[in-house]
Amino acid sequence: MFGLPANTLINQPLYKKAIFEKFNLKAASKRVKSDARICSSEREQFRPEVKAAERDRFDADISKMALVARISPATVPALSEGKDIKGFYVLQVELKHQDCDTKNILLLEEQIINREQHEKLLRQIETLEKRCRAEKQTRKRYELHQQIVKLKEELAI
Repeated sequence: MFGLPANTLINQPLYKKAIFEKFNLKAASKRVKSDARICSSEREQFRPEVKAAERDRFDADISKMALVARISPATVPALSEGKDIKGFYVLQVELKHQDCDTKNILLLEEQIINREQHEKLLRQIETLEKRCRAEKQTRKRYELHQQIVKLKEELAI
């Protein structure tokens, strides 16, 4: 379909329910009940009704999704691995109707990027914590700990 080599094809369906759970797009009624203990200023920042509206819009416009292929040096030997990007997936999105809201695609892209950045920070923190535990010198341990604290602050933002 896309003219990609056969060894890159994976044709794995992506279920909307899994996307909703992975990116925390729950229905408003469930979210408000579970977060009733949050004070009003935090609730405004959290805005579960916006998440529910995004989910409903997403569900109304997108029919189905599938991971079509993975492009990487392992699947296409002519490619070399980049500094930050090791490979990428080709995602096929089937729409329910022609005049789809582009915000849905942007939402999906934003959620994927946010998730990747979050996972990258977690991996960096884990690596630094291992190095910190193994380090014998107090000053270097302190420097590693400061880096960990900085990354955890980034993670919280």
